[in-house]
Amino acid sequence: MPAVNADQFLTRFREIRGQYLDTVRPLLQQMRARLVGEPTAEETKANLDLEAHVRVYVVNSLLAALNWRMDVSAADGLLNLVPEVALQSSENGTTRFLDYLGIERQTGVPLLVVETKRPSAELPRLRDPSNVYAEVNYSAIVSQGLNGTKLAYDWNKWLATLRDYVRSVQAMADRTPARAIITNGDWFILFLDPADSFLEAGTRDSAKILVIEGSGGWDPNAQQAAPSEMERRYTEVFEHLEYQRVLGKSPHLSAGTVAFSIESQNVQGMMHGIKLRYEKLLNVHTPSPHISLAPVLFLQSRFGAWLTVDASNHQFELPHEKKQLGQHLAAVAVASAALLAQVNQALGTTIAPKRLTSHYADATSFGTLSAVRETSIDEYIVVTGDETHYLREMPTVPVCPFHEASAAFAQGVGPATPIMARSLKPRAFFISGEDHHCAHVEVWRAKASAITAENRAQCGPRSGDIGQAFCEIWRVDEYLCCRTCVFESVCTKATAFHLPCHRP
Repeated sequence: MPAVNADQFLTRFREIRGQYLDTVRPLLQQMRARLVGEPTAEETKANLDLEAHVRVYVVNSLLAALNWRMDVSAADGLLNLVPEVALQSSENGTTRFLDYLGIERQTGVPLLVVETKRPSAELPRLRDPSNVYAEVNYSAIVSQGLNGTKLAYDWNKWLATLRDYVRSVQAMADRTPARAIITNGDWFILFLDPADSFLEAGTRDSAKILVIEGSGGWDPNAQQAAPSEMERRYTEVFEHLEYQRVLGKSPHLSAGTVAFSIESQNVQGMMHGIKLRYEKLLNVHTPSPHISLAPVLFLQSRFGAWLTVDASNHQFELPHEKKQLGQHLAAVAVASAALLAQVNQALGTTIAPKRLTSHYADATSFGTLSAVRETSIDEYIVVTGDETHYLREMPTVPVCPFHEASAAFAQGVGPATPIMARSLKPRAFFISGEDHHCAHVEVWRAKASAITAENRAQCGPRSGDIGQAFCEIWRVDEYLCCRTCVFESVCTKATAFHLPCHRP
């Protein structure tokens, strides 16, 4: 069963380690003695445990306890962890195989790179420490190694290998994995921001490198009665490595339970948003679009994960009657403000939601929470920032002739087919003559333009992937007036996108 909290992960960690030490390791030693003979003193000193043993009996299970699955059972969800992934090295073009690659289940987007080492491998040390008696800061040592300082053992080579893996994945998928790990199954080094640690422009910040020291190696006699560092810091490990948290899509919460999921000092920001469902409404004459929505609030953890908080018992229908739209927007705003107040009260904070433009400008933030994503067929999560709806009541350009199809035709930019009734194909909730409708054909064509690898820079940050429409809400409304959409300030920053109307 998937682990839903850190306590479940801790229980599984103890079980996994106990099983290896008490059952698996003794059996492996017995089999070796029977088939090869008793190890010599030199072999015993060298530690006969193999990397393969730890991977199969420890690392696989620990990653599964963090909801990274290599199975495909319906109960546990689809595969999101792939072993021995072939990569073309970004450094020399050869084919290399990384131990594990964690991916987003539906899209295959890379999220996690895991490199394992033999059980006898030790944590890094400076090759020439200036003070051998100083307290060891492993995070700082790893940071120095990334910056070229000579380290003991094979650590410079191992860090170079992990750097190549991260850069190769980034080159392959055009996205840097959210996390990277190197471990011997006893100690763990977690790179919380692989882009900072391994990409050319990174700072190698030691604060973004989390080291969980081992508990005395794999010798049962070396284990102490006191909890290991993993047991003391298991909540951090779960927060940083659990699949949903790395993905940035942790389970939806209510205002009453939010304080159980995140501490106030770990909340880095908040934004409004909505859950939206698009449906076909069966009328007597012609089917028409029906849009229902509910407010949500997004909380950003300082560790990078996003939590979603739902508003209880609030659902709204987008009205077809123009005169009811203002009342609808006001009601959604009241419910959203109440949700924000409830969450701030539960956490003891006074955080104001940040603007959409700020979210889009933050590559790390936007990378873990795109502004529009389809959660199932015609159901969407939409981030609205400091606003409470994807719609504005009035256009930011007060007088524009292109709301009306006939006026657009008069200027030679009319649509192929005027939208005179609310439409499912094409998707148009608003119609010609309404302030929220745009009849300008060139605007429609620009919004419909596909994002490509070649025009990605001109499009700027987008929720859509390669091949999807430039317009953020294209799948909800193709003809929405951009000046009435909360994404206006984001989309108009794109160098490829220009509107024929101009703000005063």
